[in-house]
Amino acid sequence: MLARQHNDSNVLCLGGKIIGGAIAMETVKTWMHTDPLTAEKYVRRVQKVKEINAKHCVPVK
Repeated sequence: MLARQHNDSNVLCLGGKIIGGAIAMETVKTWMHTDPLTAEKYVRRVQKVKEINAKHCVPVK
């Protein structure tokens, strides 16, 4: 769950033809209960992504 920890990701993609239902459910449960890391380097990384998003993405209304 490094994407969740390191980048505070809010999207999880699973291959339906590759991962069975039980493993998918465990993966989702783990991902949902994984908190982002708060070390400075991860906070900076998330901030960079937020800045790029603010600069290039149109807000949804």
